[in-house]
Amino acid sequence: MKIEKISVPAKFYLGKTATVAIDQLEHHPIFNETYPAVAQYAQEKSIPFSLGVAIYKAWNPQENSTTVMPAFEVPAESEAGAFEVFEVPANDAYVAIHKGSYAGLKDAHQHIMDHLNELQVPSPLTIEEYTIAPMEGVSEDDLETRILYYT
Repeated sequence: MKIEKISVPAKFYLGKTATVAIDQLEHHPIFNETYPAVAQYAQEKSIPFSLGVAIYKAWNPQENSTTVMPAFEVPAESEAGAFEVFEVPANDAYVAIHKGSYAGLKDAHQHIMDHLNELQVPSPLTIEEYTIAPMEGVSEDDLETRILYYT
């Protein structure tokens, strides 16, 4: 898996944050509940949205917990309603592309984290961008996730 350092512009996201047990993450209802609710709200308020993401604001393996925000990218001036608008400032990030089932994301993340540990680069924020997602009617083998570790 190729890992490269890129500059990422500031982005804004509309979603909902929750603290989740890492070992329950893959099947946690926060994702299936949040994406449709945020999409419906954005449509009702005529907020343009794109690119579903999962923003990992905190990762604590020792306590088996992560703070995650399923969200969609939105314009900066978007109204939050019952959700939150979260700004990710422009910054550098290490990025890799994972192709295939979400079950393989754990290994992809480990590969990137090992690379960052070798470089002794901390990463306070991680974002998974679902560039080719199941809602597009593709098979699991054709899914694509862009993984960004912000520095």
